[in-house]
Amino acid sequence: MDVLITRNMTIATDAGTTRQFVKGETVAVSLSEFGRLKRAKSAVLATVAEPSEPGDDDHDGKGEFEGEALEEMTKAELLAYADANEIDVDPKAAKAVILAKIKAEEANA
Repeated sequence: MDVLITRNMTIATDAGTTRQFVKGETVAVSLSEFGRLKRAKSAVLATVAEPSEPGDDDHDGKGEFEGEALEEMTKAELLAYADANEIDVDPKAAKAVILAKIKAEEANA
């Protein structure tokens, strides 16, 4: 599975070695490795935008989510989403504030 690394982290792999991850990279990991990264709040599932159909004017290629899916994201996932879509948010802000900022930026795009 592909995950987006949200902070630098080193974990034990399934093979018993260690693996280092760098914030901002998208990498393939096993389910158990993702579990370790997620518990450390260091990774979120990478989202893959579905290819847009010709004439689909609602999609800008950024892999945006429907409002409902955004609301279901954790704060860490919202921060990773904002970073991936170059939306400037305060990482210390409350989840609701981050969500509102993302929605406002997407409405203005």
